[in-house]
Amino acid sequence: MKLGSFFSSLFWLLLVVFVSPLQSSLLGQTTFAVEEYMVHGDGSGIPELAGMTTYRIYVELENEMDFVSALYGGSDDPFVIHLDEPMFNTPFATGGTSGGVIAALTSYFPEVGFDSWLTIGLESAPSIPGQMDVSVIESPAQPFVEHFVAGSANDGLGFEISDEMGGVWFILNGTANGYAGDDLRVLVMQITTAAVPSGILNAQVIPAKETASTRFSRYRSLGFSATCRGRWLHGSRRMQLRRVSYRR
Repeated sequence: MKLGSFFSSLFWLLLVVFVSPLQSSLLGQTTFAVEEYMVHGDGSGIPELAGMTTYRIYVELENEMDFVSALYGGSDDPFVIHLDEPMFNTPFATGGTSGGVIAALTSYFPEVGFDSWLTIGLESAPSIPGQMDVSVIESPAQPFVEHFVAGSANDGLGFEISDEMGGVWFILNGTANGYAGDDLRVLVMQITTAAVPSGILNAQVIPAKETASTRFSRYRSLGFSATCRGRWLHGSRRMQLRRVSYRR
């Protein structure tokens, strides 16, 4: 879902204003987790997925009322997804967000459950009051949603958000699917591919307990690298994350 141009510009301006002074306020255990959700092997009845793995990316938080409001990138804080093999996008999902996934379709087209998409806290279209699909602001020079759309010009390709205008997907504060909840994590992306993805991730988090140091929000920026292939933590099949230098 895209906003009108005026509101989009206003939101992005406010986001940029808040990012600059607060970027250094990276607190506590807020981080990202990149996990194997499903290893498809020979395809298990879904030939299109043979040899692929579905990965899920989460923001991990400290308090069940911590709130993930946005994933973003720009010239100062690039957001990068690098892929050696393309992402899988099914034509039975619409758009590039989880809001285009109709859960009931998985009974007829099981590949829909492994589509690649952007999200904050949802794995299919909103189904209960208080939930909301993400809104998106993109730079005309670096559109990224179409990379998650089957049949688009950039279908399945990696991308970066690194120009002056930048880009963001977000939900409004108080939206039900943005809260950490009992498991202290919020899903922000699903990628199905035959390679191990790598990149740089940025998120804006509104903490449950504001202090003088957190002010309005806190921001986490962290890289993950394909060189971590096969290195999983404590048997949980979680990719190790580490700081990765960004070079144009």
